[in-house]
Amino acid sequence: MFAFYFQGTVKTISSDLLQVHDPDTPSSELVYNVLSVSVGGKNGQSQVQLNRNPVKKATSFSQKDVDEGVVVFNHSGEAGSGRIALQVSDGIEAGAPSLLRVVAFALQLRLVNNTGKISIS
Repeated sequence: MFAFYFQGTVKTISSDLLQVHDPDTPSSELVYNVLSVSVGGKNGQSQVQLNRNPVKKATSFSQKDVDEGVVVFNHSGEAGSGRIALQVSDGIEAGAPSLLRVVAFALQLRLVNNTGKISIS
């Protein structure tokens, strides 16, 4: 699985990227544990966050959080690729660790023909 971001942005991790089902466990009890985040180079402070009041770093979150759109990835650091290691559990059994690969692109703005229009590439 891949997620693409512009360098230095915050983006929701939606159920299009993370979706787990267990017929005998509600989504609020299906918990992802964040094992590691290695994105943004050696000076990067990228992290998974819960976008609630206040926004806070997430060491774990539920499938319900993902479904409600409150799980975000805050990229901080250099452009490049990396990964987020996650492990999901229903409280009884835990799955094997999985990787969400992340690619961050540098945002480049340039003036085209000096018309006042901005092109994003």
